[in-house]
Amino acid sequence: MRDLYLLIDRLTNTLINEKRKALAEFGLQPVQLDALLYLSMANKHSDNAISVSEYLGHTKGTISQSIKVLERKALIHKTVSPDDKRVLHIKVTTVGKHILAQLTEHSKLQAALTNLSKTNEKALIRSLDSIYHQIHDNGNSQSFGQCFTCCHFKMSDSGYCSHFDEALTSAESLQICRAHLN
Repeated sequence: MRDLYLLIDRLTNTLINEKRKALAEFGLQPVQLDALLYLSMANKHSDNAISVSEYLGHTKGTISQSIKVLERKALIHKTVSPDDKRVLHIKVTTVGKHILAQLTEHSKLQAALTNLSKTNEKALIRSLDSIYHQIHDNGNSQSFGQCFTCCHFKMSDSGYCSHFDEALTSAESLQICRAHLN
């Protein structure tokens, strides 16, 4: 068990160091980069400021300011929900996606992960997701996770969410949702 802990710790440090280099290159603060990364993975039910705040564990004010900076840098854009005019969806722009692609292109961790088979990748995701939820499941915080790891997810041609009663594409089943339950 100690070996696994040390390995995860080393991987975490590798990722943090890569992020620090990216921050200097693109002029972003850590919370801004984290918000951009989250928004690039969030599904249509989770791409809003409150979800970013809950996911990152930062105050609404910090996230609001971070979103303003990302919007000013043209890395994100907001759209009003057609279903509820009070809800603003936040999407990563082409420029934002380009920056995130550059970050992952040069990432040693990303390069190593691309060598995993799909079966091993999904097994690793499930295992790490389980560890994460064991640490964070205290009943007081919002759960987040990839749709395909959720109890609401049903396998069909590509996937189905019983919580939102909607079919999911393969890409959507890999997105992060705030309604996620183990």
